[in-house]
Amino acid sequence: MNDLKARFWVAHPVKKGATIGANDTINAREGSDVDVAIVVKSITGDYFSTRPLLWRIRREVDDRIEPVLIEKTHDESGFCLK
Repeated sequence: MNDLKARFWVAHPVKKGATIGANDTINAREGSDVDVAIVVKSITGDYFSTRPLLWRIRREVDDRIEPVLIEKTHDESGFCLK
């Protein structure tokens, strides 16, 4: 797993990470998924190659994690402004 994390980190230095969704509120229940926002400055290469790498990393940590990849320079959600 360290190789996967290193590959991701080198290509996409993480600027911010935060839990979002139900686990970030009192609405979390046992067994709820854990949505984690991963903010990077920009995505190098193909988004559809990068995202599966995050899912492979999360399988090594906890299957409940659902990573949400956000590119800071193209944040249509406004998450980076918070």
